Amino acid sequence: MTMRKIGYYSAVYILLILSFAFLLVPIIWVFLASLTEPRQITSGSLWPGLRSLTLDSYRRTLGSADVRIHLRNSFVIASMTTIATLLIATLAAYSTSRFARISGASITVVVLSQMFPYVLLMIPFYQLALQFNALDSYASIVFTHVVVALPFSFWMLKSYFDNVPRDLDEAALIDGCNYISLLYRVILPCAAPGLVVVAFFAFVSSWGEYMFASILSQSKQTATITVLLQGYISGRRIEWGLVSASTILSIAPTVILFALTQRWLVAGLMSGAVKE
Repeated sequence: MTMRKIGYYSAVYILLILSFAFLLVPIIWVFLASLTEPRQITSGSLWPGLRSLTLDSYRRTLGSADVRIHLRNSFVIASMTTIATLLIATLAAYSTSRFARISGASITVVVLSQMFPYVLLMIPFYQLALQFNALDSYASIVFTHVVVALPFSFWMLKSYFDNVPRDLDEAALIDGCNYISLLYRVILPCAAPGLVVVAFFAFVSSWGEYMFASILSQSKQTATITVLLQGYISGRRIEWGLVSASTILSIAPTVILFALTQRWLVAGLMSGAVKE
């Protein structure tokens, strides 16, 4: 390897390390704040020292019934959103890929709807929930989260289904499969990485969503963990220890899920990037 290539790769790796360090600094600070005594968090020092480290914030957080309830609500809502998004996006992508052909302009409109400012949907969603007597229910929050996650999920799955050879369809139909069994016996196994990507996206987008959950939930029986985190912040005081510990606990499921599905996520994103 020439000196020119060594210098090039060294510069690239240095830039990558600096970029990742810049992104990780806030997360590291939150993690250290969750292990720091409250009086040391606002002292201005980045490293509190080993003597100031404590698990008191985690004990208070895990000992709180409200935190457990809000984490349960987040998990239930995110799981329901993931299942509903997978079901609707799979059927829509399958029908448009194999039966009802739609133009590229229509696909573009669907994808561009993902860029719509969702703050403008707050009042319509609230009025719908009020009209159908669905305020303070899982159903209203799950509905809004599915609407947010559906455009990308549909686009991703359609690109996967389009790449499944039609010869497999013909062979399965000749062997006696109907169109439903063709979907779950042939097409879905071939598009498994795409399903993982969609499921991960739907779960993460629902888990971290705050705006719709704060409007549609009226009590702690349906409020998510993001709503609880906002409750720790008042006009006069911020419970930094509880905020930091609850934040770490709230992002832990996402990190664990990513670690478990990383291989399929990378394969899914790469496989869906090119149409054969």
